[in-house]
Amino acid sequence: MALSYSKVVIRGEQLLPFQTLLLTKDSSVADGYVAFEPGAKEGSVWTETSQTVTEKAYTGDAVSDDTSLAMVDNKIVYAKTVFEQIIKQTSLTNSIFSEDMGVGAEKVRSKTFEDLATKSFSGAIANQQMINRWQGVTAATKAAIAALTPGAGQGSITAAAQTKVAALPVALRDGFYAAMIYNNWRASATASLGEYIKVVGTTITAANIAAEYAKVFAAIPADVLSNTDTPVVIEAPLAHRQLMRTANNSVGAASNQNFLFEGDAVDSRCSYNGVPVSFVNLPTDVMIAHPAKALGINADAVNEDANFMEIGQQANGSDHVYFKNVYSYAHFIQNQARNVLYGG
Repeated sequence: MALSYSKVVIRGEQLLPFQTLLLTKDSSVADGYVAFEPGAKEGSVWTETSQTVTEKAYTGDAVSDDTSLAMVDNKIVYAKTVFEQIIKQTSLTNSIFSEDMGVGAEKVRSKTFEDLATKSFSGAIANQQMINRWQGVTAATKAAIAALTPGAGQGSITAAAQTKVAALPVALRDGFYAAMIYNNWRASATASLGEYIKVVGTTITAANIAAEYAKVFAAIPADVLSNTDTPVVIEAPLAHRQLMRTANNSVGAASNQNFLFEGDAVDSRCSYNGVPVSFVNLPTDVMIAHPAKALGINADAVNEDANFMEIGQQANGSDHVYFKNVYSYAHFIQNQARNVLYGG
């Protein structure tokens, strides 16, 4: 008697809640600091503009052009990637999962295990994506950043930042740190150094963390800081939470409570001079201060070919079951010249 196995494929609108959960399992995304656009289409272009105007005394003369309008097109280019896993079902026959396999040598499928494996697999995917979202860099971008000429002033990268990028994990798409440093999604301009506001970094400890945050705070443009429609947030490495707590509890004149936590719980929300601090997987000694949603994720999550999850049995009578998750998305940064990068 032939045995059958029904493949499970989740696509489109059914997949959207699941994919959204995995892509947004990050405090900054969940809190609305990082934008998530689940319906952005591959190849779409968005245009950023900046304009200056001049007021002058009326003379009645012919009209002259006293304005400056700059436009830059940015294009969404997705990286399509996959996570795969294979499980041999017969290896479960002597485990607790055998209880829902049924009786008989041909009964090798455990629905309980499949549910558990899917959750575990998905959790590992979400964790990997969170790391790559902030630390990842493609091999091509690594090479491009290494080729830049370092300098001390604005409009140049520091040699220390180049060294840091060289040590980052190679990924299939650029994370926010790499994207801040090197802009390669411009459709109407050549890929080049990002237009961020640079704050030269150093090794941050409990002794100097307040002073270094003061540098970031001071570098935020005053009009950006005062805009309540898109409040500023400081993205910080996970380890800063401990350094802040230690600094707050220090003994002596320097023991001012520079970092305000809402409670004593480890995951309490934190702010510095009224600016929320979001703890993410940034590299050590790197901070990004930006208006809410200036950083974002474009993901055509309802595209049935670009994003789907599949569970099935391998061919030729195999008892191996595979799990496959396919993703197509890209990170983006808007209004780069208004964002502050500490460690750039």
